[in-house]
Amino acid sequence: MARHRGRERTASALCTGVLALLVIALLLLLPLPGGSNREWAVQLLVDGSALLALLAAVGLIVGLLPGRFDRLQVSTIMVWLLWLAWIAVQLLPIDAEQLRLLAPAAYAAHAAAAEWAGVPLHASLSVDIEATRAHLAESAAYFCIFLTILWCVRTPRTRGWLVHGLILGAVVQALLGAGMTLSGLEIGPFGRKTDYLGSATGTFINRNHFAGYLEIGGSLAVGLLLARVAAATRVTDWRGAVRAAINLVLGHAPLLRIGLLVIVAGLVVSRSRMGNIAFFTALSVGGVLFILRNRGNPLRSLMFLVLVMVIDLAIVGSYVGLDALRERLQPQLLMADQRLATFPDLQRMAAHYLPLGSGLGSFAVAYPQFRSTSVFASNEHAHNDPLQFLIETGVPGVVLLALLVALPLARALQVMRQRRDPQVLGIALGSALAVFSIGVHGLADFNLQIPANAATISALLALMLGLPSESRRQRRSAGESAEQPPD
Repeated sequence: MARHRGRERTASALCTGVLALLVIALLLLLPLPGGSNREWAVQLLVDGSALLALLAAVGLIVGLLPGRFDRLQVSTIMVWLLWLAWIAVQLLPIDAEQLRLLAPAAYAAHAAAAEWAGVPLHASLSVDIEATRAHLAESAAYFCIFLTILWCVRTPRTRGWLVHGLILGAVVQALLGAGMTLSGLEIGPFGRKTDYLGSATGTFINRNHFAGYLEIGGSLAVGLLLARVAAATRVTDWRGAVRAAINLVLGHAPLLRIGLLVIVAGLVVSRSRMGNIAFFTALSVGGVLFILRNRGNPLRSLMFLVLVMVIDLAIVGSYVGLDALRERLQPQLLMADQRLATFPDLQRMAAHYLPLGSGLGSFAVAYPQFRSTSVFASNEHAHNDPLQFLIETGVPGVVLLALLVALPLARALQVMRQRRDPQVLGIALGSALAVFSIGVHGLADFNLQIPANAATISALLALMLGLPSESRRQRRSAGESAEQPPD
């Protein structure tokens, strides 16, 4: 009996390990073809994520994967399903009179298109059915990644693989992007670059999406390092804090620390204003959270913040220079940005399509009639993620998306309050900071419209949700099942 159970555990560990490595490989491949912001790349994402979810389902059926979820996890899965169902509802054909009553803006758009093309009116909430159908498949792919990670990344080993894999991906992107820019080669994912010359883009097309990917990896590194700071020997004075910080940089985690330095360099060379602002805002928020968490001994966290925000910028500035980024942060350039000019258009557009939205992915079709004469760019995205989701999915979609983010963040905050394990604590903090950073960046950009970044954020939501809020000993003392995921 004991031997049989041992074989079952071995088979289960092998299954979860293989699936975890496969989903990590998929996440690391997504940035390569321009952030997967191409139809064929999105199709590969859809097919690959569906295959992973199918393999995970088979493992669940044969008993190789744990099938139990707690209430918060079940609630989040239900919200995901409601999100997919709402996008499907936007595609359903609706009687023209009913649509005119429910969504007069969508009715007017369909009526104008039918009159121009000379065809019968085919009404739905979405004003661009093909785009919404494609984005429904893309959202389903993110859900498959979310579920696969929730099933498979449940042990310290697999959690470590995922987090360090994403940090490594960001380091490679930073090295590639900064190297290409500083060397003058200026080669992008599809040949020689024609846009964003002088700014690092890595294998992405847009420097802001490259910066968004680095924000995710950098936030994870900061979370792990801050957790190690908190786990270090207690100090009571500034001299002890300095020794602890130096030991952190040169002793316990030198590779992680060097990786963070490379990521910061890549962010600076990207010249992305909001990317740098969002990352260093997240870094400050993370430091404040840890100082509040460790009120009796805040010196370690404070010293680490000083090291990252001052020493890193000094080192990076001396090698790659801060002048270009500082120039892009000049007030006159900020005020002349076209994204500010589009904001009144977005407000009018959101009011026009409320409360049910124009259909996920329909912004490019719906925006031209609202574009002001002062806006010369033909925008396919709103350059503001919250507003674009409000325009496209309406109030129901925004509420569901807010819940998809809030529920995993609630688990992360619970872990930060109750756990002391450095890995669990670091992953909770780092993932929360990554989501926060992308949220701040999304106020002036569209990282969540880029499949590589959106899929990575979906993975981090699942990772946060799968963290154990109590240690194994606490669960056993509470009489819970030993089948719960280990610490």
